[in-house]
Amino acid sequence: AACGRRPLRSDDPNGNADAYRPYQLYGAINVIDHTLYSNYHSWQNLVSRQAGRFSFTGAYTFSKALGIRGTQQGRAIQPPDLSQIRQYSYGVLGNDRRHLFSLAYSWLLPEVKTGVTNAILGNWQISGISQFVSGAPLQVVGGDGNFRLDGTTANGATINNQTITGSPDILVMPVLTCDPRASGDMVADANCFGAPSPGQNGNFIWPTVVGSSYVNHDLSLFKNFPFGSGGKKFQFRASAYNVFNHPQRAVDDSQNLNITFANGVQTNANLGVLPTDNKYGRRIVQLAFKFYF
Repeated sequence: AACGRRPLRSDDPNGNADAYRPYQLYGAINVIDHTLYSNYHSWQNLVSRQAGRFSFTGAYTFSKALGIRGTQQGRAIQPPDLSQIRQYSYGVLGNDRRHLFSLAYSWLLPEVKTGVTNAILGNWQISGISQFVSGAPLQVVGGDGNFRLDGTTANGATINNQTITGSPDILVMPVLTCDPRASGDMVADANCFGAPSPGQNGNFIWPTVVGSSYVNHDLSLFKNFPFGSGGKKFQFRASAYNVFNHPQRAVDDSQNLNITFANGVQTNANLGVLPTDNKYGRRIVQLAFKFYF
């Protein structure tokens, strides 16, 4: 954490920062302190059946990861004093995924009559995996801590760290006027972000604004052709990853997580929008033949 810097005077936001340091000519003085901590709470459920022709394992976790942000867990907000670290940087961490669900299953279909009928309809096996993971906290992992806040205030002042907070080390934040959480084709409500003003910074800790969830289904189909003795068989296998060819929608950080003000008015029409043209993932099909002996 950087210490030894006093905020610039409100009437001199663009002045020489070194003139306001208690120890001039030294620049920022870095002090290493053990101030970071985290905690994780979860409710975990598991249901499993491993017997007979149909088996499955289902798991669900409801969880919350909290702590002092930093590095991969989200940008840490530099407080004016280390004693205020919790007020500025304690919140949901970047690895927080509120809901996780997975289901793995395998179904060995019953045998039918012998002969040609069994050769066609018998010895089939279906297996698959389905997954659901709720979205990541966007302020932490995709928004650079403040949704890349820039532009100008109502009075035309440039919105940056030094102009608003008086220090280049304290991150400028937007003012929350309502709960910015949204759903559907929106990940955040753009109307809830207001411009800060010199000496009046915005909110450091927000309600948990999350991105799009992850949903995926994989499916495999097996057909066994037993012959001879000793358990020898041919197996035909068809596997489809993302079997329904369902692409995952994702925000574009530079477009959808960028708050821009022009004279205090938010002008980015794409702020908080979950775009329809920014997707990833496709169906992958794999065919295989195996011989067991």
